[in-house]
Amino acid sequence: MVTQSSPSSPEASPQKTLTFTVGASDPAGSALTFAWTASAGLLGTATTEDSSSSVAWTAPSCVNAGPPSLTATVTNAFGQKTLKTFVVTGLPVCVPEGWTSTGALLVPRFFHSATVLANGKVLVASGRNSTGGTLTAELYDPGTGTWSPTGSLSEIRGPTTATVLLSGKVLIVGSSSILSELYDPATGTWSPAGYRSSPRQGHVMALLPDGRVFIAGGYSYDYEGTAELYDPATRAWSLTGAMSTPRDMLAGALLPDGKVLVSGGLQSGGLSLETAELYNPATGTWSPTGSMSAGRDSHTATLLPDGKVLVSGGHGAGANGNIATAELYEPATGTWSPTGSMTHARYGHRAALLPNGKVLVLGGVNSNGAPIYTPEVYDPATGKWSLALRMPTLRGGPTLTVLPGGKVLVSGGYNNGNTAMATVELYTPQM
Repeated sequence: MVTQSSPSSPEASPQKTLTFTVGASDPAGSALTFAWTASAGLLGTATTEDSSSSVAWTAPSCVNAGPPSLTATVTNAFGQKTLKTFVVTGLPVCVPEGWTSTGALLVPRFFHSATVLANGKVLVASGRNSTGGTLTAELYDPGTGTWSPTGSLSEIRGPTTATVLLSGKVLIVGSSSILSELYDPATGTWSPAGYRSSPRQGHVMALLPDGRVFIAGGYSYDYEGTAELYDPATRAWSLTGAMSTPRDMLAGALLPDGKVLVSGGLQSGGLSLETAELYNPATGTWSPTGSMSAGRDSHTATLLPDGKVLVSGGHGAGANGNIATAELYEPATGTWSPTGSMTHARYGHRAALLPNGKVLVLGGVNSNGAPIYTPEVYDPATGKWSLALRMPTLRGGPTLTVLPGGKVLVSGGYNNGNTAMATVELYTPQM
């Protein structure tokens, strides 16, 4: 008979690990064996003693039909069995993966920026279209699926990067001007936000924990090794420590300790770099860290929930130049390790961390320069990629924006004829 069990009312969130324990005794005093089963989720290896057994269980991301259950079966030496079943509540119902169309952009564009505002709307700004750069900006309302115009920028057009400041305003920088501009959601207007040392594209941008904004690398009049800091309090930029190696089309990620990891990129002569560096905002200096297994540029870097950084795809040496491999950076040791490879070698793609902890990679181009239809999803728990549902519309150079509800907004881009697109789609990850 079962004499004890815990937890009494198990409740879990997606990917949460719980420990279950049962204790039992046999009135006849015979030896007991314990066996665990689960209707969903991942069971660990049980730890069993003479009269008790414990097991760790990791909850699934969602459930398809009813709450999951775990059952401990206790058997005595005479083959008599008793069962203890735990029913776990709190997990969301799985939502089927799918694509849907939503309202079209007012202005077709690609290489634009898209940022989620505090009110849940999405600000799309600048970029290129079929006639050149555009100064326009617009707002997407997820509640209605429609776009509305907002204030236009004064100078910045073409490829841009943007970040939401701690104040809720949006800072945008681009390749067409050394001027930065600041968007105020309360008024729908832009204002000057200071001048950088040089225009640049192909750089990295990060909001630091103290509220300053960091940019580094890219290409201006040459391959850039410089880095700059924006102070919202003064609306001014200042140079900070420079990287040891100038690099364009690099990838960057803000680490949990507040440092910034940059990896790869192009150096003078068009060679792809395998080296990586760490920027310390506290000292304004750089330090070397472990190198990737191979050089790559035009890749992505995504911070995972466990603090590691996933680098995927890109362009480098080898057949066709495109890369399907991925690597993981471990901040604790400063080293890289291989992980599963994507099905499609791609560069210039987009990556986003989904609410379930997986990483969605979308777009990019193949070795012929043609956009890639099929997204892929990386699962950190298994280290493997899986193909997602194919995009209904072929597009290169779109934006990839995770909305507060978990859906992903894919806006604009260009088609096979390099024509700017206005169409927009919503991707619902399998949850």
